[in-house]
Amino acid sequence: MMATPFPDDGIPVLTDVIAEAPADAVALPPAPAPTQVSDDEKERWIAEVSLRVQSRVLAGLLTRIEPMVEEQLRDTLADMMEQVLAISTAELKMTATHIVREAVALAVSAEIAGLPESPRPDAPAHRGYVGPDFP
Repeated sequence: MMATPFPDDGIPVLTDVIAEAPADAVALPPAPAPTQVSDDEKERWIAEVSLRVQSRVLAGLLTRIEPMVEEQLRDTLADMMEQVLAISTAELKMTATHIVREAVALAVSAEIAGLPESPRPDAPAHRGYVGPDFP
């Protein structure tokens, strides 16, 4: 049986994001010996270690997150641009159709207005009331 992939397979785990520290990385300060350190010194050491760990984690995350965010933004913008283009194309077609129809109607009206007034070939010969032919 084949395992189905989970939707979060593309999400990196902590070990993927944070690589082992390079050889030239600054080492954490050594932990003070518990018998000779005051509580204030312990708290300062913990704060310093915490700050260094946060800095390393953030630096590692930023190098991974930035390309991911750029790719997602690019894909989202591409989808949005396709939608906008489709809507704009449809609106332009409707507008162009309307403009052409109006132009044709005006041209036909002008041509009809320019025709000499002559009786229709199937019109009766009398000059009286001109209206629909009734049987």
